Amino acid sequence: MKIYIEKIGLILPGLHHWSAFKNFCQTQDQRVALKQCEPALQVEGVNKRALQRVPYICRLALAALSQAIDINTTQAKQPVGIFASSIGDSATLDHICNSLLESPPYVSPLKFSHSLLNTAAGVWSIQTNNHSQTISLSACEYSAACALLETVLQTHIENKNTIACCYDINTHFPDNPFINIQDSAAIAWHATPIKTTNTLTTLNIQVIDQQAINQQDNWQSKDSRLNTLYLENPAAKLLPLLEAIACEREHTIQLQLSAETALNIEVKPC
Repeated sequence: MKIYIEKIGLILPGLHHWSAFKNFCQTQDQRVALKQCEPALQVEGVNKRALQRVPYICRLALAALSQAIDINTTQAKQPVGIFASSIGDSATLDHICNSLLESPPYVSPLKFSHSLLNTAAGVWSIQTNNHSQTISLSACEYSAACALLETVLQTHIENKNTIACCYDINTHFPDNPFINIQDSAAIAWHATPIKTTNTLTTLNIQVIDQQAINQQDNWQSKDSRLNTLYLENPAAKLLPLLEAIACEREHTIQLQLSAETALNIEVKPC
C-alpha cells in the first residue's frame, strides 16, 4: 500500500525543524553534539494568546504540525487529522489520583476539565477551522506505528489527504516503571494518496507477522541524546524511517506494530 509524503515537521532535542534534522543526518562528521536547548514552539497561523493557554503537549504537537502543512491553507485542504501519544491522558489521571490521596482530598474542576481546548486534536481543529474527522490514538510503545498504519488506511484506502503527528513529553510516573520519558519529541507528516510535484518520498507499507520480521531493534545515532530518545520516547521510534528519508536513499524499515506484527516500510525518494 503506497502513500506519498509531502512534508515532514519535527521537534527533537537540539533539532527543531526538518531541515536541521536532514543536515544532521547527511553530515559525515561522527562527532556531532546537539545543543541542549528548548524549542521556541512557534506555530505560524495560530493566535499566540490562545496558544499560551493550552497545555505544553498541545503546543508541541501544533509546532510540528505547522512545519508539515501550511496552517493557513488547511481549511481548503481539509485533511484527516491523526494524533498519537503513548501516554494518552495518563498525566491528568496521575494528577487526579495523587490529589485524591492528599488529606484532605483536593480536586479542582478547572485543573481536571477535559475539553477540545486541552487536547492536541481539539486545538488543531479549532485553530485551523478544519471540519474533517480527527483520530486520536494511544498504544504505548506502538503508538507511532499505529499512527503510520492509520495514515495508510485513510490515505490509501479512503483516498484522503492526511496530517498526522506522534508526540510524547517529558513524563515520569513513580508508580509506573513502563513510562519514563526524559526528553520530549513530536514528529508530523502530511500524506497524500497521489504523487505530486511536492512529494518528498514514497512509502510502500505492508503489515507482516513475526516470522517475516528480519530486522533487530538496534538503530544508532551519532548523538547519544538521540539514542536515549529513541529508546525512551515512543514517538522517536520513527527516527530510523526519518533518517532514511533525510538521506534520500532507498531503504527498508521494519517498525514493530505489536508483539507479533510489524510494519514493513519501503522508502523510495522522489
